Amino acid sequence: MFKALQTERLLIDTWKTTYARYLQMFCKDKDMCVGDMNKAESIEDCAVLISKWCKDPLKYAVLYKEDSSVIGYIFLNSMVGFPNNLDIRFAISCDRRNNGYASEAVMAVCNKLFVKSNIDAVCAKVRYDNKISMNVLNNCHFLADKTFQKFSYTSRNIYYLLCRDSWMNFQKEVTENTLPGLVL
Repeated sequence: MFKALQTERLLIDTWKTTYARYLQMFCKDKDMCVGDMNKAESIEDCAVLISKWCKDPLKYAVLYKEDSSVIGYIFLNSMVGFPNNLDIRFAISCDRRNNGYASEAVMAVCNKLFVKSNIDAVCAKVRYDNKISMNVLNNCHFLADKTFQKFSYTSRNIYYLLCRDSWMNFQKEVTENTLPGLVL
């Protein structure tokens, strides 16, 4: 989808096998460990998993620019039946949480998707008790949405949606309400 994306503090880039030691730490954190990460125990397992992710243009590592450490990830997934929508999953390592990094990364990715691609909406599924991720999505202007709830096998999830039109209107408001000379 895109090669690399920079924000003020972060670099969002494709995965590299040299990031295996960071992924191994993420695999030990139950809040970060999803999908195939459950099977990766050693650095070698993590390198094999990352080598698969390197071929997937929708899997990104989130790096802290100041020290080039990998502090999290953003995974985008196509949604069956919704060709112009993507599902987003994200996590930041526990030692870097509550600094706005997840919001910064998710906003940057959503902006890139809406401005540079034909994506109509970005959706997120969050466990009902995951207040941190709910806050991130609220900060990024996602709205709780029942449209995708019917596709869920459990009621333990809350679905959030951010549409292109809403994002573009938000960006227009920010631009119109910005003082001349102020850089966002």
